Amino acid sequence: MPTSQKKTRLDFPELWETVADKAYNNFEALSSDERALFTVGYLIDSTNNGGILAHYCNIGANYNAETLADLEYLGFTDVADMLREINKLFPGGKAPTDINERNEVMETWEYSENEDLFEDLDQDFYRREEAMEDALVKHIEGKLV
Repeated sequence: MPTSQKKTRLDFPELWETVADKAYNNFEALSSDERALFTVGYLIDSTNNGGILAHYCNIGANYNAETLADLEYLGFTDVADMLREINKLFPGGKAPTDINERNEVMETWEYSENEDLFEDLDQDFYRREEAMEDALVKHIEGKLV
């Protein structure tokens, strides 16, 4: 790899595959370090595939509480706060852990009422993405390989 190109977690495909398989089969069996890689990596991937709301439309938000904790563990309280802003839109201020329940609630939202919020959160997230990738690489190299 040329020295001008920064590493990302995608430079560790075997590790990602192992951790993702473990998460899909038995999320609770993940170590705390594996969990941080999975939840934050999945958040980045889903957000890149449809904005921050994509996290909630997919299985990543099944583990929303863990994602919040892992973001804070990696030093991204500001990103965790972005998710908390969206969580406020759910009854009781907490996203359901069941994907179908979550999507049912989201279908009741008036997108136009929250459009500015969603767009601002997307832009804020994308501004932090490189730092999150850098932190995941340090986490991988320091704790997982």
